[in-house]
Amino acid sequence: MHSYLFLEEVIEIVMGNHDCLVCKRFSRFFVHFSRLEFANNSIFAKFTARKHPLGAAMQLPKYKKKKRIKLKVCQEPGCGREFWGHPIAKYCELHRDIKQRQKQKKDIENIEAKNIIFRHNYTEVMDLPFKCCLEGCDDIFEIKVFPKQFVYPRFCVEHRNDFKRTNFLRIMRRKNREG
Repeated sequence: MHSYLFLEEVIEIVMGNHDCLVCKRFSRFFVHFSRLEFANNSIFAKFTARKHPLGAAMQLPKYKKKKRIKLKVCQEPGCGREFWGHPIAKYCELHRDIKQRQKQKKDIENIEAKNIIFRHNYTEVMDLPFKCCLEGCDDIFEIKVFPKQFVYPRFCVEHRNDFKRTNFLRIMRRKNREG
């Protein structure tokens, strides 16, 4: 619905200084001003009146969010300082800056723990038989040997991952105890 009112009337309606039936009717609406128009030496405001999407009044939260600040201990190795912070905070004010933290060294696993270093001087790809290095497993498996590549798997296909190896050793120990 588009209506035209004098600017003074619009200001009175918006400010709530005017107490008439028109103002009471418009108090339940949002007033959106699209543009001001000049006509006959008077300023008119063109507006669209719409109902509030939630009804007559907005609902505001009735509770206040409380701050959960706890006494925490810095998780940086060797620091151990106590500080006040949120439950998810890990570091004190000094160690929050990543430049102040120690670099975490990655555990470098020995290559020969799970692999064989097989030195050769083959010039073409060959299939060679290897014996599984797991105690109690006598399987022979084939590996493709490539030129200028020296690292190959130590275990047969059935024992390539850690879980299968430990499970096999556990079963073998149980058989040895029973037998």
